[in-house]
Amino acid sequence: NICSVFTSGYTDSGQPYFVMELLAGGSYAERMASGPLAIDEVIDVGIAVADALCVAHDAGIVHCDVKPANILRSSYGSPMLSDFGIANLQAETVTVTGISATPAFAAPEVLQGEPATTQSDVYSLGATLYALTQGQLPFVRTGTENAFAVMGRVITEPVPAVTRADVPIALRALL
Repeated sequence: NICSVFTSGYTDSGQPYFVMELLAGGSYAERMASGPLAIDEVIDVGIAVADALCVAHDAGIVHCDVKPANILRSSYGSPMLSDFGIANLQAETVTVTGISATPAFAAPEVLQGEPATTQSDVYSLGATLYALTQGQLPFVRTGTENAFAVMGRVITEPVPAVTRADVPIALRALL
């Protein structure tokens, strides 16, 4: 469930490129724009992306940006994890010069400037599944609140409860 990249290089004008498999089903961010997903589909996405992350983590790679926009659908409807553009190789020592993540899906420790870990990817997967279940981000901007205030809530507050009545208790607890 990881998107295949076939080749990469540079154009004659020096622009980088890569060629990946065509995933004609669009992203889960696009699917979510129509509202929350059916619970069975959320579970299928969770299993597929957890499997993809397991493979990446076993290879020593932390994705660092798991979110609905980076989960694409094949023409058969299979979820495929893509965009390892800011992925990090796991290392014992990492110098953090800035935050490389999408704040709405980043783990609290990443927003505090700590290096991303496999656990950070698991948090981001949970935030993604929450968004697919609820049809909105776990932490939504309210009124005139700026992005830093939202990041502060991610760091200090628990994830809001799932409000859909059709979500099984086990999935609620997981999210």
